Amino acid sequence: MINDAGNEEYRQDLLKELEDEEHDRWTPGSFGCHELLDRIHIMTNQFESLVVQHNSCILQPEWFHEACRIRDQIDALYQKVGAIHL
Repeated sequence: MINDAGNEEYRQDLLKELEDEEHDRWTPGSFGCHELLDRIHIMTNQFESLVVQHNSCILQPEWFHEACRIRDQIDALYQKVGAIHL
């Protein structure tokens, strides 16, 4: 698992790849940001149906609770992006 410092280093590397590529195209209120919101929504639904509701996951309480926590974190990201984007 990458720690916060590692995450920021990774983000900085990704930012360098953007090379000032029309940043407005990806800011809140843009179609690009709406695309991100849609992808997070799809991931939440897919994670729920493919992982949380998977029989192997349901049979293992620890896995199930971890999967629910991850689903909730993805949904929380959706709410954060949506609050700024919309």
